[in-house]
Amino acid sequence: MYLTNATDISCFGLRRSGNHAIINWIIRQNNGNFVHLNDVKVYKDKDPYKSFSQANIGGINPLIYHQDNWKWQRYFKYLMNSKTEYLYGRNSVTLDREKLRKYALKKLLIHSYEHYDLSDAMMPWFEERREEFLGKSQRRFDLLIIRDPYNNFASLIKKEEGRNLSKNPEAIIKKWIEHAKEYLGLSNYFKNRISISYNEWFVNKAYRQKITEALG
Repeated sequence: MYLTNATDISCFGLRRSGNHAIINWIIRQNNGNFVHLNDVKVYKDKDPYKSFSQANIGGINPLIYHQDNWKWQRYFKYLMNSKTEYLYGRNSVTLDREKLRKYALKKLLIHSYEHYDLSDAMMPWFEERREEFLGKSQRRFDLLIIRDPYNNFASLIKKEEGRNLSKNPEAIIKKWIEHAKEYLGLSNYFKNRISISYNEWFVNKAYRQKITEALG
């Protein structure tokens, strides 16, 4: 199989734990093209390219993956600015997912998973079919993002006010403890883990630099 991705990053964290801020920061550190498959629904479909909530694509010629007549308008924008980014929703019919999947070389592929039990998100069947779903990667990292429980829970309750999520605090606490154990090395779900504290990342420039160096 040919090389599809220079860097493949899977990202895990609870909602409101700083996932999007850190992922966007990583994308901005990247000097080349990228694909971000956001909020992949692992219970909906095994394939991240089919079960994302939103795809953000930057620096790739839209003629490769866009399917309707607007692709020419997007192409001309791309010619004027090769870093142009486009968003696609889960049910988008204008995105050719197979062509995007097979496109090489993606400098950066990120697929993110929010609010899952880690044991569910990292089931063996996914590892067995990883190259089938995502293509062959030169380097791979598994990011685990954690935020202090007080601010994480408060943000969740405020954001999810009126929804079932705020009515089941025991489940939220259980998920946070599972993530914390992995962060501390008390469990080992990930082969290529880089653990990130959102609190430390937010305030500490040296800490951010250390993450940048770890990701190469």
